[in-house]
Amino acid sequence: IHVAEALMRFALVVVFIFLMSKGILVAMMIYVVAQLTGILLVIPSLLGVRNKLKPYPLSNKPLFKDAIKDHGKWAVFSLPIKRIGGQIHYWIVEYFLGVNSVALLGVAMRGTDILKIFLQSFERVLMPITANIVKNWEKTKYLMNKSIKYNLWISVVVAVPAIVFAPYLIEIVFSGKYLEAVPIFRVLLLTLMPASLVVIRPLFYALRAQKYLFYSDVIIDALIIFFDFVFIWVFGLIGVGVSMFLIAFLV
Repeated sequence: IHVAEALMRFALVVVFIFLMSKGILVAMMIYVVAQLTGILLVIPSLLGVRNKLKPYPLSNKPLFKDAIKDHGKWAVFSLPIKRIGGQIHYWIVEYFLGVNSVALLGVAMRGTDILKIFLQSFERVLMPITANIVKNWEKTKYLMNKSIKYNLWISVVVAVPAIVFAPYLIEIVFSGKYLEAVPIFRVLLLTLMPASLVVIRPLFYALRAQKYLFYSDVIIDALIIFFDFVFIWVFGLIGVGVSMFLIAFLV
């Protein structure tokens, strides 16, 4: 379901860009249609889950409240930290290099995010599987090792051709006026390989150890501020890619 949804959203973006003039209206239509498509793809799965749960009685315990008070609160706190971390790059780039560089970074980031869809779908698939086998450490370790291995190979298969054909991808998806984003796009594509380790995140949820993910997100935000200031000052816009690559390996 998740893979089909991701591919459908990517296909919609490509179709709209080729068949319609670009602009804010097109961007809004892409977003709305992609969201509706995702909902339609998930509905059959939700109905199947509901039917399976029908025989079980409803619990009178405040399960949601207990989960939030226990380990769930760390996931709640992590969300704004991650969102802030995603914006810090843009703020620092604007401070050092100006608004035009922010636009180029935005193009490179969006292009990389499109390709990250393939890695993120792996994480979603592993979430329920890890929860079921986490008590068996040998099975869990085997699953994590295999997942990292295959996710790494997928990242290489995706990243290497994208690096080679980066100018064509930028021109096709974002138009030729953003070709200046090709160098930073190529550097950001290198982060796909360490990003393959994202498959271990479901293990933290299964072990109810979300607080360590929260600590990791806080450390990442601090490193983003430090590395961005240093590397943007030294290398310019490409310094953002260098910063992200180092952080992906360190944390």
